[in-house]
Amino acid sequence: MATFFVSRLKSERDTSPIASGPQETPPMYELNGLSGEWLPLLLTYTNPKHLNSVTKSITGMAKTEMEAKLFYRKPLVVFVLGGPGSGKGTQCPKIVEHFGFRHLCAGDLLQAEIESESENGKMIQNFKKEGKIVPSEITVKLLQQAMQQSDNKRFIIDGFPRNEENRAAFENIVRIKPEFVLFFDCPEEELTKRILNRNQVTLLHILVAESLPMHLFTTFSVFLKGRVDDNIETIGKRLKVYFETTLPVINYYNSKGKVQKIDAQRSIKEVFEDVKSVFAKLRPVARVGSTK
Repeated sequence: MATFFVSRLKSERDTSPIASGPQETPPMYELNGLSGEWLPLLLTYTNPKHLNSVTKSITGMAKTEMEAKLFYRKPLVVFVLGGPGSGKGTQCPKIVEHFGFRHLCAGDLLQAEIESESENGKMIQNFKKEGKIVPSEITVKLLQQAMQQSDNKRFIIDGFPRNEENRAAFENIVRIKPEFVLFFDCPEEELTKRILNRNQVTLLHILVAESLPMHLFTTFSVFLKGRVDDNIETIGKRLKVYFETTLPVINYYNSKGKVQKIDAQRSIKEVFEDVKSVFAKLRPVARVGSTK
């Protein structure tokens, strides 16, 4: 595993040892690439927890720890939250295209792990089969792994954290707080209407993709309308979970001044204009070796 070691000149005032034993040379510092912390080299080598979070290195040397920090900035993380049907899935690819972010979706990472047939994937599959929620620690570590393996250090994390447990686990394990939370605000009635319409659009796409006769659209639509109450009940349950578990997370970050609220009732184009104005204000992530 590549690491970035920085020699720190020992101050005359600082006579406390960094690690046990004689220090014939100035202590070395290792960059924790995900949290941005600088840790004494011997400490990280004796603590596997830190070793697991060390990422790709920056090559170069600096005379002081402060100078070394100029070579690197923490990854920039934006949480993207909103109810089902609020348009997160439509807007995230646009953010990637226009602002160069890496898009991470916890659900996609869990599914990819299942399909890999790893031991971890089998465990996740068992949780799903039993109708249990996948523990936050597992989800967060998959996100952490994806972040560590990415050359891009600007991330939008879609639909996460879903609850307070997710939020706490992310901050405790990854040790990064979001730059802000992009919140697609949309009333319950509009969310319900969009999800019902989305079901109809999905049916149409299936018929076209499979080259099936279009009269089946009318046939199946009548069938679906006959089950509207069931659909609304199912959607209602999903929205209930969102309002009871995810909205408190949004409120928490709002109390910290970290929520950027977008009126998601409007057209895709209008919504993205607001999204662009939010991202245009972001701090740049310094390039490796840059002192700006």
